[in-house]
Amino acid sequence: NQKRLACLLNGGFEKHKHVGNYSFSRGLVVKEILKATDVISYIENFDLENVEPFTLIVVDWNNSLQLIELVWDGEIKHIQKLGNTPRIWSSSTLYTSEMKQERELWFSEWISNTPNYTQSNILEFHEDSSKGTVETAVKMKRSCVETVSITSVLKNEKELSMLYKDVLKNASKKSHIYQIKKELEVNE
Repeated sequence: NQKRLACLLNGGFEKHKHVGNYSFSRGLVVKEILKATDVISYIENFDLENVEPFTLIVVDWNNSLQLIELVWDGEIKHIQKLGNTPRIWSSSTLYTSEMKQERELWFSEWISNTPNYTQSNILEFHEDSSKGTVETAVKMKRSCVETVSITSVLKNEKELSMLYKDVLKNASKKSHIYQIKKELEVNE
């Protein structure tokens, strides 16, 4: 309803020590930000005391397209408005700084070799397990954690849809949030 999308990653800039019970779930932060009328003001005033560190990416198209990154490191909110350029984020709880740099390099190479970004070729990038090792690839598999799904949101003038892909079952489901159909104009 607020013309907004949010993506939550566990951890801030680097892997943190889990300190036990937190008073407020990071997932609830997402729900609150999605309901807010003014996202920037809400983020600036939201009390994150005793919330586990996280990175939140918000795409807001209420008045104009805005990309906002909020990194909560457990002590300080780092809020940044970003330009409309392709980016990659990697969870600090799953990837070391070196792994993040390697993934950024793969992404940069992909950007250089991809003239047009489509939902299909973006999904192909996320399903790539050929770079690095099995443990560090974009589609990774470790003994205790692995890529199990990919979610992609497509927003343009005609539709807003979400595609959820179950990587393990190789099954996809697309949900149309809204779809504008061109209708013939009738002159009265």
